[in-house]
Amino acid sequence: MPQLQLKDILDALGCEHKVVGERETIVERALPIDVADERSITFCNKQGDRGRSLLCRTRAGVVITLKDHEETCLHREDGIFILVDDPRLAFSRVLRRYFAKERSTGVHHTAVIGQNVSISPDAFVGPFCTIGDDVTIGGGSRLLGSVTIYDNVRIGRRVTVHAGAVIGTDGFGYSRDPEGRVEKFPQIGGVVIEDDVEIGSNACIARGALVDTIIGRGTKIDNLVHIAHNVQVGEDCLIIAHAQIAGSVRIGDRCWLAPSCTINTGVSIGDDAMVALGSVVVRDVEPGTFVAGNPARPTIRKL
Repeated sequence: MPQLQLKDILDALGCEHKVVGERETIVERALPIDVADERSITFCNKQGDRGRSLLCRTRAGVVITLKDHEETCLHREDGIFILVDDPRLAFSRVLRRYFAKERSTGVHHTAVIGQNVSISPDAFVGPFCTIGDDVTIGGGSRLLGSVTIYDNVRIGRRVTVHAGAVIGTDGFGYSRDPEGRVEKFPQIGGVVIEDDVEIGSNACIARGALVDTIIGRGTKIDNLVHIAHNVQVGEDCLIIAHAQIAGSVRIGDRCWLAPSCTINTGVSIGDDAMVALGSVVVRDVEPGTFVAGNPARPTIRKL
């Protein structure tokens, strides 16, 4: 259990801040604002009356909150309030530095490792993982329980792959012969997962047919997402649960794909675009556009 002083917390914020009620305190745990006590740190990113009410009632020793709440914090005679632009982000940095579980390294004895595999000494391959041939796993990356990595997959640094995910499956590529029988189109590409990507449980990412499927640096993929062959995903995208991305889709940087959306084969989605919950995208999406519906159409972002 950590024993944090105010200076320790401020060191972790990495952003501009102002302290209200600076005094001696020791923080031992992180808790939600409604159950926090005097030995806890918490955050409040609610605006207006909702935020003010939470700040007036909390018993937390340290609260990271919005700069707009300075007047409310000044009226509190107990507690310490740290005012920032983005309380959730600042709080998460404190959690990562002082409260996150220490990461294991090495290869679990139940993992199955193929030939010509390169695993960084500070990576972690968890129980019952299966790693195919010609795979590279970079420094600080973690494959948690029962992850399956097929042949010819390159995983960068600080990548996290959660339990049950499968990377490098064959893409769904078939042709019919003159008699109507189905013949497989060989899938001979690979998968490249760039640095700082996170892949959720039971997500599936298919290898390319002839070129690699690529997941760009910093992208986060939720549980139960399907990404088909030849897809190119840009940097810092957020792809949420049950999203279905068909083959040869191009997704730009910083895109947001909401839960259960479907992206049709060959569609391009521009940088900073957003796709709403359950939408079906059948044509290209311009950069910075928010689309919703079936078929998806541009709409106003506040929806």
